[in-house]
Amino acid sequence: MRAFRWKHAIATKIPYLVLAAVLVYVNNHAQVKTGSPYTHQPLQYLMVKGEAIWRYLALLTGMVKGSPMYDPPWLGGLHAPLDLAGVLLPFVILGFAFWRRLRALTLGAAWLFVLLIPVLAFPLMTYMADRYLYAPSLGFCWIIAAGILYLGGRMRSEGGRVMATALTTALALTFFVVRTERYESVWGVPQKLWAYAHQRSHDVRATSNLAQALYVNRHYAEAEQLYQTILYTNTVEAWTGIACVYFNTGRYGDAKDAMDRAVLAMGRRRPSQQADVLYLRGQIEWPFDRAAAIRDWEEALRLDPKHERAKASLSAPDKAPSRL
Repeated sequence: MRAFRWKHAIATKIPYLVLAAVLVYVNNHAQVKTGSPYTHQPLQYLMVKGEAIWRYLALLTGMVKGSPMYDPPWLGGLHAPLDLAGVLLPFVILGFAFWRRLRALTLGAAWLFVLLIPVLAFPLMTYMADRYLYAPSLGFCWIIAAGILYLGGRMRSEGGRVMATALTTALALTFFVVRTERYESVWGVPQKLWAYAHQRSHDVRATSNLAQALYVNRHYAEAEQLYQTILYTNTVEAWTGIACVYFNTGRYGDAKDAMDRAVLAMGRRRPSQQADVLYLRGQIEWPFDRAAAIRDWEEALRLDPKHERAKASLSAPDKAPSRL
């Protein structure tokens, strides 16, 4: 029997150790942008990521309805061991597939879980989201296709194989078309989507997005009520949102005051984002203080020389809109 080369085994794991150290450092110093306490508590962090894995698999298989997920999951009770088991699930599936030499399952699951690593390794603002599955879902489709071919291949006759393959394909297609149609009734209309999210989430982003959808549809009174409930967050989005409502309802002084608060709330945002805020303040200032509007547009261009809307406003200021 060949002797086990333990030195070689340990040496080959060193790159993984280095990678793990980098991930831990980035997790704790660079990527923590959410205020949720679980981001600095290892056990709770693993539970949240395990919950995310279960939800991703449930979404892929059509077992749950897609919806915006803003609030961190509840951790405790019977959920704790199940959530922790979710962290091990990818390794169990891949290990089983590799052990049984199921090539399609191995490759499909590897594609799925490897492409989920970026959203599982870091504490993102949204702990899980349907959009994170766009690329990983190709691995799931690969597994489904391989399963259909496997079932068809178990038929003895050529005609039986064709019929079984066609039938299972039609069943899978019908199931996912029906699920998609049900999603579309909510996801296809922004106001419905964010009303749905607002009813189920305590996160201010759901409220802000619903207010924005109402504003776009010119339901200014309802949008203003929602924006008023999140002004305590002192965010750019809250102040610019209510400023636009004020402007479009003729309250120019209130709109200007709100935009001044938005500028103060910019903090360390990227120059292009600061330019957007200054450009919008210029739009609001134009009807009653054109010199201030021009100063804001010029500052927006200084921060972002490629800001096309600021360029257009400075080149043809008389075309500034009366409605935002």
